[in-house]
Amino acid sequence: MVAKATGVAGFGQAAEDREAARVFLVGHPVGHSASPALHAAAYDRLGLSCTYDLADCPAADDARAFIARGRYAALNVTTPHKATALACADRRTVAAYLAGGANLLVRVGNRLVADNVDGLGCVRFLQRQGADVAGAVVAVCGTGPTARAIMHACLMEGAAQVWLVSRSYDRALQTLAGYLDALAAIDRDERVSASGRPQGGLPAGLAPSLELLGTDAFPLTEDTGSEDVIADAFPDDSRATASGPVECAPWVSAPRVTTAQVPTALRASDALRACDYGSGAAVLARADVVVNATTLGMRAGDPPPFDPGLLSHSQTVMDAVYAQGDTALVTGARQRGCAAFGGAGMLVAQAQVGVIAIAAVAGGAQAAGRARVDRGLFAAMARAAGFAQLAEGSPRAT
Repeated sequence: MVAKATGVAGFGQAAEDREAARVFLVGHPVGHSASPALHAAAYDRLGLSCTYDLADCPAADDARAFIARGRYAALNVTTPHKATALACADRRTVAAYLAGGANLLVRVGNRLVADNVDGLGCVRFLQRQGADVAGAVVAVCGTGPTARAIMHACLMEGAAQVWLVSRSYDRALQTLAGYLDALAAIDRDERVSASGRPQGGLPAGLAPSLELLGTDAFPLTEDTGSEDVIADAFPDDSRATASGPVECAPWVSAPRVTTAQVPTALRASDALRACDYGSGAAVLARADVVVNATTLGMRAGDPPPFDPGLLSHSQTVMDAVYAQGDTALVTGARQRGCAAFGGAGMLVAQAQVGVIAIAAVAGGAQAAGRARVDRGLFAAMARAAGFAQLAEGSPRAT
């Protein structure tokens, strides 16, 4: 099935200046998304002449073809195409590289730069609700790009310990091994670059966060460099599609580990741990913050990823899913007295980060600067998308 963009003229009729102001959401399905309302409100508030539309791409080949057409300023990317989006980019940010998937693609000069702002959006929203992850024990359910992005953001924010929880202990261990290997590769690359002796096979040209686009840290006129080549060896994030499985996320080589072959580096790292839902019951019960980054909850009637009866009133629980209203996990957590939030807040927060980058390419550094300092931008976007409680700052907002 060919990708369709709603509410826009055909590509052959689009003027060059209009293409430069186009933003799309690429994924499947996308019809339920609140992103068009979020972005329209932001563009209006910031005075940006951008349009935001939907590109429904059922298969990976559809998404790849849409991205390759290149007639846009930026793309948001959602399930199931985050790994494909990363593979299509000329350059990756550290967050996208470590997450193994991208949900934001922005044209900077003649290069397509990929970022993953899920983790930053999650942390920013939790902070808005008074749940600072610095010094906290955090449990993240899932092993896909969203889970890995949140895990990374929590570690960068200073979490005392982050547990990755999966149905499979081996898969959780494999995910952490890949993350640590990727960190080590970045460190080796930095040291090699400083010595002036670059070596093949290391991640080259990683970019800073697109939130910094238009600043001295990431100038709009920057030469984005040559395409970095990253080997495909991370846990398979493929999903069945009409044209076959989606490509596995392109990561630095990581060992295929089992419970009997835990890497030494992983055993030595106390800040980053893994468990399955069975062995991790005590972890879920004592974590300060619990985040569900699995797809459970996207469909009506989905069960929670674990028994909410493990939770208690002192914990903060967040579900990355927002499409079906309150998920079973959010409902169960509130019944246990937790401060519990659905994924709408994370959606708005990560969209706000994306708007800053879009403002930079569509309106220049000054427009991006206005977006960064606009204290009312989050509330305006939330209100436009129908998330009234978020706009009011309710501590129980979903």
